[in-house]
Amino acid sequence: MRTIVLILLAVGLCATCYAQQAKLTVSAINCAEGKKYYQYGVDISVFDVDKVPEIVKLDSDLSKSWIPTSDPDLFDKSLRIFEQLEKRVHETTPIARIKKSVSPKYTFRIPPVKRVIIIAIGQSEFDAYMYAAKSLDIDVAKPNQAVLNFASEEECKAAK
Repeated sequence: MRTIVLILLAVGLCATCYAQQAKLTVSAINCAEGKKYYQYGVDISVFDVDKVPEIVKLDSDLSKSWIPTSDPDLFDKSLRIFEQLEKRVHETTPIARIKKSVSPKYTFRIPPVKRVIIIAIGQSEFDAYMYAAKSLDIDVAKPNQAVLNFASEEECKAAK
């Protein structure tokens, strides 16, 4: 009898946990030669922003490193920051992760956190590194969506 009560209690708690989760749909896109397409074969990781300040800082540093300057070492600095970010992303336990995506969109059930940072990392024969990131406030009451863009906004504005 105690076993049945414990099982019912566990099932009830699990149902409550599931109901408290947020729904997050993530897709990755790229743009080239005037066309927009889904990006496959990338690792997508979702982190609670409050728990990964180093990843958030590296993401910010990498974004700032793309601002054109007269610094001849700009590319090398960006590449070093990316390598640090990539290492940290792979070493840190995310709240959700997909390795080598094969679908255009993924829907995750994540804990009810306030804000996430989503990092997508891939490989390209044309670029030194492939990287896209997005921070997003999470609303448990409604579906949350994020589109990670591997191309510049200018490239995708012209794409169809």
